[in-house]
Amino acid sequence: MFPAVPPAFLLAILLILLSTQVAYVVWPRRPNYLFRLALSAVAFGLGELGATVILGSRLALGDLHPAVDLVLLAGLQLAATRWAGRDEEPPPRQPGLGGRRSR
Repeated sequence: MFPAVPPAFLLAILLILLSTQVAYVVWPRRPNYLFRLALSAVAFGLGELGATVILGSRLALGDLHPAVDLVLLAGLQLAATRWAGRDEEPPPRQPGLGGRRSR
């Protein structure tokens, strides 16, 4: 009924979705989820392209290079968080919670 989906394709989708969710949980609200999802897909594609050219078939899990992909995904997600977070105001300080001036 449905055509057979290659396992490498399913692993790629799982890696993209899980890394996007982890990045969104660790750094919420900057940038939004759809931007993170697109960034993860681009990072995965660039990671696979770079790993195939540089490493060839070494360090591959089937047809994929998940270690290289995860390193590139984490780096790009962190860079996007830092870049998008510069415009936000710092959280307000609450007076009276520690320090010398609290009574």
